[in-house]
Amino acid sequence: MYNPSYVTIARAIGAPDAADDLLDDGNITVRKKALRLLLQYIALSCDYNEDYYLQNNDDIAEAYEAGQGTDLRKHYREHGFFEGRKAAKVDFDEDWYLKTYADVAASVAEGDFSSGLAHFLARGEIEMRSPNERADAWVQAWAESFSHQDTETV
Repeated sequence: MYNPSYVTIARAIGAPDAADDLLDDGNITVRKKALRLLLQYIALSCDYNEDYYLQNNDDIAEAYEAGQGTDLRKHYREHGFFEGRKAAKVDFDEDWYLKTYADVAASVAEGDFSSGLAHFLARGEIEMRSPNERADAWVQAWAESFSHQDTETV
């Protein structure tokens, strides 16, 4: 996969040449095709387990077994990521999650969810909750970057 330099990307999308200038809360406009490519690059960094991907996506497994696709990682990068499919089991720490999110622990105790993992899969990820302590700093960084978005600028 070819990756243009930061400066090449920055100039193409109208961002500052100096990466440090991206630390403020300003907005830039990105063409949808460029955004999709950037997101595909992010998808490459996601945990990926081919067996898990096949076992948890029956339609993909059927197509794969029928010879309709041979590069499952490419399918995930170009389609599955955008469809919300998981490419590997979530590294989830039940004890940490319930200790960190008292409201979730209460919901589990009340029977609203069977476990912290059930909550995370149904709502927690969308709510920008961390699945484990190791991921917390990254999840918080993503949450912070999204919290200042001007939703009219895409």
